[in-house]
Amino acid sequence: MANKTLDLDDYISQRKEKDSEFAKNFDTGYEEFKIGMMIKEMRLESGMTQEQLAEKLETKKSVISRMENHSEDIRLSTLQKVASVFGKYGGLRMMPMAQDKVQLVLMVKGDNREEYITVECIANIAE
Repeated sequence: MANKTLDLDDYISQRKEKDSEFAKNFDTGYEEFKIGMMIKEMRLESGMTQEQLAEKLETKKSVISRMENHSEDIRLSTLQKVASVFGKYGGLRMMPMAQDKVQLVLMVKGDNREEYITVECIANIAE
């Protein structure tokens, strides 16, 4: 039997097709990672330290570190404040989903593009 080598993207795609639990956890984890990396990228591009960002947000350096490295518990209001500090807050949109639910999407302006952060805040709008 031939030994087939997969690249990481192929492996992830195949695993997601076979395992719905893996797919759900992977996608959630990726979004959390992306949020933390965007915060860190904005901070570094502005030449700001974690301490300086913490001061602007009236919080502690440890909170900034946690946001950049473990962003699963960031409040929406905090994400808005971070984007505003860097002049990149572009608004908040509600995206309709199936079964009377909406998903909140934070708009973050990039230099030449808009980035979208999907916030895991799915609200039931049924009466």
